[in-house]
Amino acid sequence: MASGASASSPAQQLPSQSQMKKCVADVLCEFFEVVFHTILYRRRIYPRSVFRPRQKYKIPVQMSQHPDVNKYIGDIVNTIKKLILEGECIRNVSFVVLNGRHEAEEKFVFEMVIPETIDNRNDVYMFKLEQSLRGMLLRVLSYGGSASDRHELTSTDVEQETDRSFTILIETKQATLHGLSEHINLQSFPWMQADSTVRSLPNGSHIVPIKSVDSTLFKIQLYAEELNSS
Repeated sequence: MASGASASSPAQQLPSQSQMKKCVADVLCEFFEVVFHTILYRRRIYPRSVFRPRQKYKIPVQMSQHPDVNKYIGDIVNTIKKLILEGECIRNVSFVVLNGRHEAEEKFVFEMVIPETIDNRNDVYMFKLEQSLRGMLLRVLSYGGSASDRHELTSTDVEQETDRSFTILIETKQATLHGLSEHINLQSFPWMQADSTVRSLPNGSHIVPIKSVDSTLFKIQLYAEELNSS
């Protein structure tokens, strides 16, 4: 009788923590890029003619084609990615709608928690995570808020001049801000501490919870801060 030996197949090798951190950075930054463009479009900070339809997370969205706007958002996203890869603390990322006096009148705040040890064994192909991010994007698309009462146009108003603008803030540690100012790869996009008129809405504002994402890769809590109706 012939004899033989058999060997069990090797266990699937889990990604390293550096690989997982890169995955988190890629997923988060792709989402932030889409959601920033979505808020720009929904709040009509720029004319609708600047945007083109795209498909993200199986949802039709509008993405800006303006070179300067896209470069600004790209630089922001690039900074977020570098901070994540270097293990720096990011408390939250805020998209701030500014009025003509450069004062905050609406904020979308993304509070973030990235665990020290990242484990995606319960969602290896990230199907659940993609569905969660899709749900958050849908909530941003459908969110009205007090600002939309002022900014959304009727179907007959195709274009409208506006003096509104926007800025994007990253809340982090003081030491991280100092490091950003000296980072050789970010010197062409200088960071500085934001003025109080940009960081905070005036008295008479309130917070509206919008959506949360709870995964083993990261957690996001999204809420809006908006002015009270007069």
